[in-house]
Amino acid sequence: MEELIGLLEKFRAEADLCARSARTAPDRQTRALFERLAEGLREMVQEIETTIAARTKLSGRWE
Repeated sequence: MEELIGLLEKFRAEADLCARSARTAPDRQTRALFERLAEGLREMVQEIETTIAARTKLSGRWE
């Protein structure tokens, strides 16, 4: 479980970085790239959160 939590924190930080990079990108194409990256990372964050919640519910505790 700790491994998943570590990945969750890492992907959240990377998504935030991509979102900031999109806001400061010098052109539309670069901005779109960083926006897509941020969105993909946010989707991974959501999947990890769902997995953690499911495992917690099944076990009744953090593993």
